[in-house]
Amino acid sequence: MIYLLKQACSSLWSEKQRSLMAVVSIVFGVAALISLVSIGQMVAKEANKQFVTLGTNVITLGLYDNSPRQVQLLDSQLTANLASQLDCLDLAVPFSSESAVINNQGNRAKLLGVNHNFFNLGSFELQAGRFLSQFDQGSAHVVLGANMIREMGLDHMQPAKYWVGKWLKIQNKKALVVGVLAPHEPIASINLEPNDAIFSPYQFVQHYEKNALISTVLLQANSSVSLEACVQQLESHFAIYTRNLDLDISTPERLIAQMQQQTELLDVFLAIVAIITLLMGGVGIMNIMLSNVANRQMEVGLCRALGATQNDILKQFLSESILLSLIGGLIGCILGIWASQVAAEYYQWQAILSWQIVVTGMVTALLVGVGFGILPAYQASKMDPIEALKK
Repeated sequence: MIYLLKQACSSLWSEKQRSLMAVVSIVFGVAALISLVSIGQMVAKEANKQFVTLGTNVITLGLYDNSPRQVQLLDSQLTANLASQLDCLDLAVPFSSESAVINNQGNRAKLLGVNHNFFNLGSFELQAGRFLSQFDQGSAHVVLGANMIREMGLDHMQPAKYWVGKWLKIQNKKALVVGVLAPHEPIASINLEPNDAIFSPYQFVQHYEKNALISTVLLQANSSVSLEACVQQLESHFAIYTRNLDLDISTPERLIAQMQQQTELLDVFLAIVAIITLLMGGVGIMNIMLSNVANRQMEVGLCRALGATQNDILKQFLSESILLSLIGGLIGCILGIWASQVAAEYYQWQAILSWQIVVTGMVTALLVGVGFGILPAYQASKMDPIEALKK
């Protein structure tokens, strides 16, 4: 075994330029397999975290109806009192979103109309001031996202508490700042970046924007029934009011299941890309081994004349192919692990490294070496020693 290894190293070193090209293809194939799949898993985990930012028991209800007759019905009857009408719910938070001009300076911001219960979802924290309360309904009071002071062009060098009690102009209407939020993670279930938004009572949003609609309601379910049972209650409840109202009901479980399906498809796609790269590396190994066989015919003939069997020649050339693939696989594993760790650190994700995928990368590289090396090794072993010596 040691003799085969020494011979393989010596033979490959004599063709070091071609050997390097074959190894590089294997390196990139294995590195791509490990890094891309690991990064895909990290992306999926981060996305799942964002889907449950508001809590695992929060249902997102989308309301879609363009009929003017239904607009008032949506605002008054169907959203504000849902928690009292359905025993499976603890909280109901009507939610509207509009773009507004701030301080007449051309700076636009997302203005979100909510009620005081919104801040009971998602573990919001304050830098200064207070949240909206039930006494703020209809008032021109706002809570700023963590980045809004800077984005509005205000003096962000001042501490957050400096802005509590200040007045802003939103669409030419004055609004009093009552609080500034601490930084918060994005909320994927409603496509919201809380740090870049202004929160106000939804009555205030409707006051300056007559066509503002409540298109989304956040519902916190209690533990008395399952989420799916609560969803069925919601569907039955809205079926009573109108048949023309389109509902889009989503739960964290449904969103995560959809995300997992997409992630699985992505993993398969990335694995196929990496395997194709590995196969290209295998073709490179085959080319260099075929070239070695052609250039070493006299060596093969001499070994056969001195008593080497066909099996010995087969082992010799196959060991060279396997050595190339193992070197490439080992370097590729190191490079793939390093790349996934760099990505995790750069994007501030929780690093995930599946040792199963590392083992898969090494085994795949080994199989590529054996699969693409067997033909040249077989041709060398079947070479006629007399004809080989003549050449």
